[in-house]
Amino acid sequence: MQHYKLLIVLTSMLLLATGGRAQSQKNVHYRGMVEAGFVAGLGTHGEAMLGGVTSHGVEISSLGLYLGAGAGYRHIFEGEFYDGYSIPVFLNVRYTTWYSGVRPFLDLKVGDGLLMEASHDGGGDNSGGLMVNPSIGISFPNQHRAQFYFSVGYTYQRCTHSYEFFPNQPTKSDDKRNIGGLTFSLGLTF
Repeated sequence: MQHYKLLIVLTSMLLLATGGRAQSQKNVHYRGMVEAGFVAGLGTHGEAMLGGVTSHGVEISSLGLYLGAGAGYRHIFEGEFYDGYSIPVFLNVRYTTWYSGVRPFLDLKVGDGLLMEASHDGGGDNSGGLMVNPSIGISFPNQHRAQFYFSVGYTYQRCTHSYEFFPNQPTKSDDKRNIGGLTFSLGLTF
């Protein structure tokens, strides 16, 4: 619970510190993003996920830098290890090069992926943890401020699975696993 409080405090400080500057400088302005994506589970414990996230913050146009915070929802398809959904809460940094036409970018989301089980069988307990999602992509500018973009990256989603070998026995095991994978996203900035 301690890391949730720290994440909320850091996010608040970031938005408050940059919000005042956004109004006083012409090249600093609000930017919002909405994206839908698919995570193709990789490895022994990779789970397929489908969902969306939204991020809101400020963009410093002269540097091509975006700083924001966001949250989302990802449905985790029933797999061998986990069935349920994830609620990612994250800080978001994006660097976009300013070529005319198609604009390449680097994006990084770091935070916590809260995990919720679709059904609880009584034999175990799952909890989320660190979520890191680096990606590269391209955005397609138009005459308006809104832009569509496509990105490819990797999502690392920490998951701790606790279970008892025999019900009501003191023997318990905790497995820490990555249930992430290759990520494909389509989005819109506004």
